[in-house]
Amino acid sequence: MKDFYQQHIQKLEERLSNIYTIDSPKDYPIKNNSDTINLLELIERLEKMESVYSVIEQGNHSDETYKEYNGYLVTVRKALEILHKEKELLENMNVAEIKNINLLLDSFRAHLSEIR
Repeated sequence: MKDFYQQHIQKLEERLSNIYTIDSPKDYPIKNNSDTINLLELIERLEKMESVYSVIEQGNHSDETYKEYNGYLVTVRKALEILHKEKELLENMNVAEIKNINLLLDSFRAHLSEIR
């Protein structure tokens, strides 16, 4: 049964990844080496970057380091704003598909954890 659960989990995760993979938004402020992006992965990465960069707001606002890292922070926040809007639109267009995939993933994972 373990293989059965794992195969379906992989299949559903790939389907979910495909849903969240989109063409890079035209107004996206960060250079990207690819024409497509995965919204979930990129949002997660940018939120971590924002968390790190945001500590600069507690520092002295007049030096070169502040200006440089505050610039990074501003860019990351702009990117997150754009990506969250894209994600909302995407999820509104795929509500049923995303819900069904997540329901099945939760079930397969729960059953898999019972046999581990």
